[in-house]
Amino acid sequence: MFPRFLYRYYGNDEYSLDVVAKKRVYFCRPSEFNDPFDCRPLISIKYSKCNDRIIWHKLMYYLAKVQYPDLPPSELTKHADAALEKGLHRDKKWLAQVDESLKTEVKLVRVCCFAKNPRNMMMWANYAKNHTGVVLQFRTSNLFDQATGDFRGRDVTYASSALGIREYVHALERGYEHDDPLQMAYIIYGTKTLDWERENELRFFSDRERPYVSFDESALSGVIFGAKCSEWLIRRFMDFLERWKKPPHVFKVSTKKSSNKLWIQKYRDTQPSP
Repeated sequence: MFPRFLYRYYGNDEYSLDVVAKKRVYFCRPSEFNDPFDCRPLISIKYSKCNDRIIWHKLMYYLAKVQYPDLPPSELTKHADAALEKGLHRDKKWLAQVDESLKTEVKLVRVCCFAKNPRNMMMWANYAKNHTGVVLQFRTSNLFDQATGDFRGRDVTYASSALGIREYVHALERGYEHDDPLQMAYIIYGTKTLDWERENELRFFSDRERPYVSFDESALSGVIFGAKCSEWLIRRFMDFLERWKKPPHVFKVSTKKSSNKLWIQKYRDTQPSP
């Protein structure tokens, strides 16, 4: 079951203002992430301990299909048979090359990250510039594909160890069966170590070159200012939101009620009485 709302944390004033000024969200390249370990493939073919020849045969088959997309299935099967007979699945040097190819497999994919919780203090500190930024609240119902009714976001998987050949092969298989080139992105860019589990993150992927995706006003349902958000940034947001026909609700984090729980109140309720 999907949550009613999803949240984008912003620590860069220019980026957050761009969202409400131009009604669009930015999908970044994995190379643009602040964390150099994020979006690195958490998967290894070389160190896979799989002994299932059927799985290895499928791998050889789909790798041949990547290299020779116009060959019929019968010829691709011959390539897979020959690769197994040659013992490529036991060749560490060749397997290392396959692992290396993962880094460029979906290099054109763009990513947009959302959280399921607007009260995560760790994320406010790390992604909203120590509570000086904002969190934007989006209606999940607006993030479904209007043509198919499918939800376009994917939960991030938090793994205790590197994934193996089975996950890689299944992604290749699903990608070709459903003509979905993003299947590889889902496991390469949608899998992180358990260290990040507290983020409870969800990601959207795009294989298009354009970095921005526009949204309708009704998609943005709330703006949450951080506890230490500057009055300048609040005023700038308000200036843009006043131009909207259906402006979102505005909130601000309050530090008055508790030191161990993050409280979110309507923005005007946090202002001192005249």
